[in-house]
Amino acid sequence: MQLSPASVAYKLTPHSLNFSEVRIENTNRCAYRCFFCPREEMTRDKGIMPVEDLAFILDRVGQHEGLVDLHGFGEPLLDKFLPEKIALISSRWPLAEPRFYSTLGVRVEHDYFSKLVAAGLRHVE
Repeated sequence: MQLSPASVAYKLTPHSLNFSEVRIENTNRCAYRCFFCPREEMTRDKGIMPVEDLAFILDRVGQHEGLVDLHGFGEPLLDKFLPEKIALISSRWPLAEPRFYSTLGVRVEHDYFSKLVAAGLRHVE
């Protein structure tokens, strides 16, 4: 797996901190324009995190056995690589609990949630 140029610049050795929860923004894209959401005020580019960058984050954090929240200022279901990302988290951190809890229920393929569960998704809150 090749790291994105942004991740290569920050390649460091794992640290010794332990986290009960890790929050990873898999995307900051969203098709809605909710009046209360600060996403529209962001100055950074909108996009979807590459799987390679997620792998870098997992390596950097080291072992993790707590919650893994895949959300942020975007709609997590817009990430077409979400099943792959959940599978990666589940394989690298088998005792962790991948989930997302901020979704507006965008239309997805009829078997999409089955793919997410098969990949290791344990909670949608």
